[in-house]
Amino acid sequence: MKKLLTSLVSLFLIVSLGSCDKVKELADIDFDANFSTPSMTINPSMAKTDGGYEFLVTNKINPLGNVDVKKYLSKIKKWKVNSIEIEIIRVSESGTYLTEGTTLEMQGTKHKASVSIDKDTPITAGFKYTVPSAVYKKVEKILNDKEEFDVKFDGGLNNNATVVMKVNIDVTITANPL
Repeated sequence: MKKLLTSLVSLFLIVSLGSCDKVKELADIDFDANFSTPSMTINPSMAKTDGGYEFLVTNKINPLGNVDVKKYLSKIKKWKVNSIEIEIIRVSESGTYLTEGTTLEMQGTKHKASVSIDKDTPITAGFKYTVPSAVYKKVEKILNDKEEFDVKFDGGLNNNATVVMKVNIDVTITANPL
């Protein structure tokens, strides 16, 4: 009888402890956030290479600048990247394209993610290049560090155009305020 009572009490404790976690999960909240670099201006070098005109622009994204992220910073459980886009705002010359091998790199203090454009890509104002989803998990690790990180766009253009662009990251964040 004593063994049966001990077993029942143990079973009750196991079930109730497991239920506490499930109840706590019910308090999870999801919210969307959009992080962007400030506008980045590409001014290719004046020296033409075999592949076109080379450029390198850098900027930062600070997820802590978002009010909701700040509010729940210590309670964030998960970052889910929904999309990453390179948005072209302005191009000074028609017929401009990004050359194959142009690379977008995002780097925090602990993690890094990068993607290269696999073919020459024509660009105009309003054009958006969607980064392949294979990169998202690496960017989630960068965001999970909860700090500002670097964004570098390195590559080439077919002509000496001036291009204004920015990088946008759309995420859903899960936090638990308890």
